[in-house]
Amino acid sequence: MIALLDFGTEPVEFGKRYAPLGVNLAFKREAFDRSGLWDPGIGRKAGTLLGQEVREWMLRARDAGLRGMYAPNMVVHHVIPEDRLQKRYFRRWFYWHGVSRAMLYQQHPIDMHAPEETSIDFSKVHLVFGVPRYMYRSCFGSAIAMVKAGFDGEEVACFEHELALWFFLGVLRQRWKDRNRPPGAGKDSGKFVGATA
Repeated sequence: MIALLDFGTEPVEFGKRYAPLGVNLAFKREAFDRSGLWDPGIGRKAGTLLGQEVREWMLRARDAGLRGMYAPNMVVHHVIPEDRLQKRYFRRWFYWHGVSRAMLYQQHPIDMHAPEETSIDFSKVHLVFGVPRYMYRSCFGSAIAMVKAGFDGEEVACFEHELALWFFLGVLRQRWKDRNRPPGAGKDSGKFVGATA
């Protein structure tokens, strides 16, 4: 969440295990010709911390047969303001990350915890209030682990589990909002102006 990305000293292809961050990317123009432009609907907006426009584009790019590489020699110096290192910000970020992932799920049925994983057949996944049932089990497990870590005095672990709950709340909020829209209803090719066939 503070844009630290280091996959080592060797180039690796982005895919199931490795995913890029949006703070230091370079593209060939033909990539946008083949996959269209960013979807501004799931990017930053005033008063929110939405942010899955890069990942959404990457899913479309992968579907279009494009490949991307992690280049270890590319370096960015990313300034992190002090307020982004406070617990309050982390809570907001995880909540809005959940909202963003749920919006991404509305467009592309993906595992909201790990979007690069494509092994789940979401046509067979049971939903409760629009949220995949397995996510409730994860939420319940995080709640129990948070309480246990709190009793054990493990402050960092307790906070990490709390953040998982904020993520789930964001997912639940957005999926409830989208509960009457079938998956894929968020797709709108008109958004991606500039794409050519």
